[in-house]
Amino acid sequence: MRLRFNPFDFLHTQLHCQLLETGDINVIDTLNDPNQTKYWKRDGYNDRPVRPDEYGGLFGRSRYSGAVNIAVDVPELGFMISFRGVFKSRYGDADLNGNKILDDETEYTLGYSLWYLTLSKNIFNYFRLQVGVDNLFNYKSQKARLVTSGRTIYARLIFNYVIE
Repeated sequence: MRLRFNPFDFLHTQLHCQLLETGDINVIDTLNDPNQTKYWKRDGYNDRPVRPDEYGGLFGRSRYSGAVNIAVDVPELGFMISFRGVFKSRYGDADLNGNKILDDETEYTLGYSLWYLTLSKNIFNYFRLQVGVDNLFNYKSQKARLVTSGRTIYARLIFNYVIE
């Protein structure tokens, strides 16, 4: 689902949300078979068949994800500011009990959100100066297995010249 709301010419907002149901159809069929013998789960000291409601779908896929973006653009002043965030809910990361499916709470990794801030200003006729911060709140997590170096601050000078 995507929502856009632009209450003023200079203010642009956007919200994107996704609900994702995943699963391997062969695994689902096997779990729904009352005679299943393929997937077992250790429960205390005993093994038992995995129940269909315990199946978490495909590894690496969040059930919920989305993004939000708020931008203020003032072309008369050559100025723009953008604040953006992306989020993912928890997702299956590794098969820890050896049955090759996502079926245990310990096999999930944490959800996360990352935030970005960018400021840009046109200078002279052909240049745009841009400064920004990626991962604004310096999110790092070993548990989320997210590859990020933490907060990144940058500046760039962009040269735009159109040949007609």
